[in-house]
Amino acid sequence: MLGIAEDKDLLQVRAQLRSREADLSGLDMQWQAQRINLNRLMGRDANADLQLVVNEQTGRGHSVNQNADELLQQATQHSPALSAVQARMKQADTAIELSRDKRKDKLDLVFNAGVKTLSGDSVSSDVSENEVVGGVQLEYGRGLDLSGYDAELQQAQLLRSAALQDQKQVLQDLQYNIAGVLAEINAGNAALSAYEKSVASEQAKLKEAEQRYKRGRTDTDQLIQFEAQLATAELNTDLQNVELQRRAQRLRLVVGDIWKTVKVE
Repeated sequence: MLGIAEDKDLLQVRAQLRSREADLSGLDMQWQAQRINLNRLMGRDANADLQLVVNEQTGRGHSVNQNADELLQQATQHSPALSAVQARMKQADTAIELSRDKRKDKLDLVFNAGVKTLSGDSVSSDVSENEVVGGVQLEYGRGLDLSGYDAELQQAQLLRSAALQDQKQVLQDLQYNIAGVLAEINAGNAALSAYEKSVASEQAKLKEAEQRYKRGRTDTDQLIQFEAQLATAELNTDLQNVELQRRAQRLRLVVGDIWKTVKVE
C-alpha cells in the first residue's frame, strides 16, 4: 500500500509540475510579444532586453499622500488636453477683440511739419529763403457697421463658447479619472491585505500539516495539496501588488507627475 501511495503522490506532483510549466510557457509567450511592442514604441531594437521592476521601497501596497482636490489641481497644470483648449480660447478672445476694434469710432491727433521754400521778385534769383511750417489736425473715423464684421464676431464668440464647453468637459473627465483611480487604489490595498492574511493562513495550515505528517497522522497527498494552495495564495498576493503598482502609475500619468521621470534621448 505504501508503494502505491508513493506512486500516486509522485504522479500528482508530476502532473502539477507539468501544469505549472505550461502556464509559464504561456506567460513567457505573452511577455515576449509585449516586450517587442514596448521596444517598438520606444524606438529600440526589437530584441532589446527589458527589466521589470516592482516598487518595493515602501513595502507592499500604495499610499496616496494627496487628496482628490490637490491631485486635480496638479492635473490641470500638466493636462495636454486642457492646454489645447486654453490655446483655442485665447485664439477666440483675440479674434473677438480684433473684431470689436473694427467697429469702434476712432479719433486721431495728426501732427505734420515741413520746410517751405519762399521766392519772389524781391529776392535775387540765386537766393532763396526756407520757412519751417507745421500743423495739427484731428481726424475722425466712424467704425464700420458691415455684416461681414458681425459674422466674424459671431463666429469668434461661437468658438469661445465651444472652447469653454470643452474645458468644462476636460476638467470633469480629470475629476472622474482621479476619483476612479483613488477608489481602485483603496480597494486594491484592502484586497492586498486580505491576500496577505490568506498567505499567513496557508503558511500556518501547511506548518501544522507538516507536524502531523511527521507524527504519521496525515499523508503526503494532503501536504502536496496544502503546498499548492500556499503557492496559489502567494502568487495572487504578488499579482495584486503588481496591479496596485500599475494603478499607482496610472494615477501619476493622470496628474502629470510621471513626466518628471521620463528621459528623452
